[in-house]
Amino acid sequence: MKKSLLTPLLYAAIMFLMIRLANDLPTEARYFSHSWQFIATELVGVIAGSVVCYHLARKWMALTIRRNIGVLPEYIVVILVPVFLCVGVMGMSHDVPLASELPDLVIPVVITALTSIWMYLTLKSQLLSRLYVKSILREKEAREARTETELKLLRSQFHPHFLFNMLNAIYFTIDETNTKARDTVEHLSILIRTQLYEGNGPVSIDREISALNSFLELCKVRYEESMDIISHINAVSNLSEIHPHLLLPLVENAVKHSGGNPRRIEVNLSVDGETLELSVKNTVTKRNSTPVDASGLGLTNLKKRLGILYAGRYELKLESNERLFKSYLKLKLQ
Repeated sequence: MKKSLLTPLLYAAIMFLMIRLANDLPTEARYFSHSWQFIATELVGVIAGSVVCYHLARKWMALTIRRNIGVLPEYIVVILVPVFLCVGVMGMSHDVPLASELPDLVIPVVITALTSIWMYLTLKSQLLSRLYVKSILREKEAREARTETELKLLRSQFHPHFLFNMLNAIYFTIDETNTKARDTVEHLSILIRTQLYEGNGPVSIDREISALNSFLELCKVRYEESMDIISHINAVSNLSEIHPHLLLPLVENAVKHSGGNPRRIEVNLSVDGETLELSVKNTVTKRNSTPVDASGLGLTNLKKRLGILYAGRYELKLESNERLFKSYLKLKLQ
């Protein structure tokens, strides 16, 4: 039998037995000498009332916690509702008006109120215990998540430092006449430096543009003639600031999902006063006409970050057809 039915039945049985013992033993009355209509009405009324009180108590308990209702009004309701039901059941089962039997009402009303408080306290203690256990588990999960994040952060800080230092060492071992190799190492160092020394707040636009240029130069080295990379960046030295990692995801997505023959990437960036506009186009294969990278710092995360950092101050458009995927970002920097 389900707990939601077994508990109110147990509550009804205890309440009924206590009322009968308190009423019948002192007077040596014989309860079952009453008519079967009287007994059936009381038994059905007690059971039905107990089921109703049980479910109402659970809803009322959740409401008091959610709305932070005070203890006094909380328990006034807990007492009055069962008492009213008790009086109603007695009114239906008795043949004479209850006003003529007021002394006989005292014991059932008091027992009903006390057993209702007992049931409510039992339910509430169980609920609070469950909430406490859940809070402990959530705290444990949050603590483990923080520990894992801290470990990942330490690892991410160690490896870039090591790699950055090694790149510097490699740079100075390359012959000065080998400008292509030196430039490649320098661009990679700029990208790593961008990751390594970034904070949580905004950074200069010049720094982000420098990282973007370095990424494009590295792509040119990597893909050589297999990808045509065109960039037009119209932004002189600018004192404005921008939150990091808002430009590269669009370009990274274009490179990752570019297709066709030949593969082509076109990047246009302009900063006019406090308005930044970035347009990125890349050719795609017909079967991959909607390239959206939802991992890492891909387009999905970019949308979330823009919604948090530039709510009401940005415009992001993503369009695709059988030949091109286009992305357009417009930011109000201030």
